[in-house]
Amino acid sequence: MTLKQFIWQDKGETFSCCWEWAKPVSNAFSTLNLILRLTGPGQHEKDNENNRVLAFLADTTRRSPPLKETLVKLIIPLQGGYIARSDFLTVRMISCPIVQCVKEFCSPEQYLEVPGPHVSEFDEVARYVIGAVVLRDPEIHCSSALQQIDEELENRIPLSYILSTPLTNNHLVIVGHRHPAVMAGYLASAAALGIRVTLVDGENEFLAVERRSDVVEKCIQIDMTADDKLASRIVDALSATREKYHGITTFTDTWLIHVAKAAEALGLPTTSLDTVKLCLDKYATRQLCPDEFQPLRIKSLEELRSHLVSSQFDYPLIVKPCTAWGSQGVYKACTQEELLAVVSLAQKAAKGSDLLIDRYVNGPEIDANFVLQDGEILFFELVDGLPCTAEVENQGKPGDFLETDEIWPTNHPQRESDMIRSRLHSILLQTGFRDGVFHLEARIPNSAMHYTVQDGILDLRPREAEPVGDLSVFLLEINQRVPGHGGSWGTALAYGLDYPAIYMLGALNEKERFRSLSIPFAKGAQQWVDSVFINSEKAGVYDGDDVCRELRKQRPDLMAHVHYSNCYYGNGETITDSPARIALFVVTSRESRRQVLEISKEIRQSVEVKVR
Repeated sequence: MTLKQFIWQDKGETFSCCWEWAKPVSNAFSTLNLILRLTGPGQHEKDNENNRVLAFLADTTRRSPPLKETLVKLIIPLQGGYIARSDFLTVRMISCPIVQCVKEFCSPEQYLEVPGPHVSEFDEVARYVIGAVVLRDPEIHCSSALQQIDEELENRIPLSYILSTPLTNNHLVIVGHRHPAVMAGYLASAAALGIRVTLVDGENEFLAVERRSDVVEKCIQIDMTADDKLASRIVDALSATREKYHGITTFTDTWLIHVAKAAEALGLPTTSLDTVKLCLDKYATRQLCPDEFQPLRIKSLEELRSHLVSSQFDYPLIVKPCTAWGSQGVYKACTQEELLAVVSLAQKAAKGSDLLIDRYVNGPEIDANFVLQDGEILFFELVDGLPCTAEVENQGKPGDFLETDEIWPTNHPQRESDMIRSRLHSILLQTGFRDGVFHLEARIPNSAMHYTVQDGILDLRPREAEPVGDLSVFLLEINQRVPGHGGSWGTALAYGLDYPAIYMLGALNEKERFRSLSIPFAKGAQQWVDSVFINSEKAGVYDGDDVCRELRKQRPDLMAHVHYSNCYYGNGETITDSPARIALFVVTSRESRRQVLEISKEIRQSVEVKVR
């Protein structure tokens, strides 16, 4: 096709582009190839006329090196409809190696029009553009770079991203909050989806990021004491607004039962209360996978002592609160003396909850994440979890079970992945779950893989000999919510899925968009990712600076491989729980899994956590 030329002026400067219609993407989007140049001051043929696309192209050209041509791909809908989310390029072109930046020109409620056959001039075509992809300065010929971006777009942007109807169930209630950095991401996703948010939280609990967010319509203060009347207080507060709500959810385990009760009272979508309660009780969850070991539920150290008079355990054992958050209060005991000691420690973290005493299962730990709709698996992934400090030998201290590293994609062979997928899916269905995002944790006894150190790097590698016994899955817990901060980032970078967005759409019962946004990259994981958690082994007062900012100053070479980082504590803030997560570094590599682990190891060695 012959390139056409277009010349226009913006802010007193003249720009030109050579352009052509190019290969469609997934039969859903037309594309234009552009080669941009800054011509200089002087006369012009066309003025910008407040065209947002032309203004963006002018700014992009200004930022390019002098005398360099800039390659841009413009995206135009091939069919009328509504975009699944307005930041679709930001989410799906994430970490694409040949992309400099992206820009969207659409809103979630906007009907996307298709240019008719009469539209032939570039400035007219530009008014239908919904997105732009700016390519990095290519080290290869322009035609090869444009072919590469065509392949990337085909891999990353699915046909289902243009929908026939707008978001209709769009008013969501979110109960409680997470760390400001985490909430900022949730609210950004809500804005891109066109969701209106009402927040319910305790007095003086609303975050600055929530109050200044355009997507938050109301902040409703109530007494958030987790008692039998919390659900009624939520219902009363929402009913008093006389607003119509389409869904209610929470990102925090603490409030799940209360939110389910409130949803039932308000007639909003929810999982059955019995199912919600079952999965928040680790003892009840353990009964879903019965075996020869009979786990013990106790209320006190005295009850354990009484049990030990008549019964003996085979060690090692795991002690954990039945309803605690995350890995708080989880301990390993190798002797009766250790068991009595760690029960006392676990009781402090349990905050009134019963304790579960169970056998310790040897084998690699995994996260298994599911997206289900009507019981069907829309997406499944395995994430490898490096051994926690309680499992590392010869370290001279008891350690804990707070995650240290989560790695994408898994090193488990496909046969193991398929078995884990099938077994855990059947448990979810047996429990009563049909729709939503689920974050399960499990161990794999008799796996063909195990963790070993080679050349100083700990990783999941094949065993030299076949394991004795049948491959199986030992379920640790079912979380009926998205993975944590690091877990959500890892999946976004590896597969292009935004778990919090899908989770919110599920709460609104928006089935079409839920399914649309659950499609991963066509070619699978696009890079290796390691979410590196920097933890404190003790409570106290944080006595350091932002460790992420400090590492950026001291080791920019390491931080060049970090896509996202966040320090959760500021100097002088109180750390109430032990162990506690201090910071997160999300490391990526397109080269190898080993490289991502080497960089992660260096980061861990370079970061110092100070607590007094």
